[in-house]
Amino acid sequence: MSPEQLRDVILHLLREIVPGADIPNLSPDAPLRDALQLDALDFLNFIIAVHETFHVDVPEPDYPQLATLNGCVDYLARARGERVQDGEAAGGSARPGMPRRPEVTERARSR
Repeated sequence: MSPEQLRDVILHLLREIVPGADIPNLSPDAPLRDALQLDALDFLNFIIAVHETFHVDVPEPDYPQLATLNGCVDYLARARGERVQDGEAAGGSARPGMPRRPEVTERARSR
């Protein structure tokens, strides 16, 4: 999976966790919790969604590495054994046709 594809899937997951967030204008290096106003439960739901989607275990000490969009792309590329070149994680937007993850959406709505 290319860095752009990783980024698109991550943005899709974030859109499901925080449906009203301004995802298209998310800076790749902005802290996700601040930029999207994620609380601790939202961030944990995001980590769970990352695990379920990418089949990558993210131990708690690694959570800070997923603090930004670029950090997520880099971490997942490394965890999946893929190479990320400098600058490849920046920019772009999520694909609108990504499959829905109803269990994540339902958790976000029930808050």
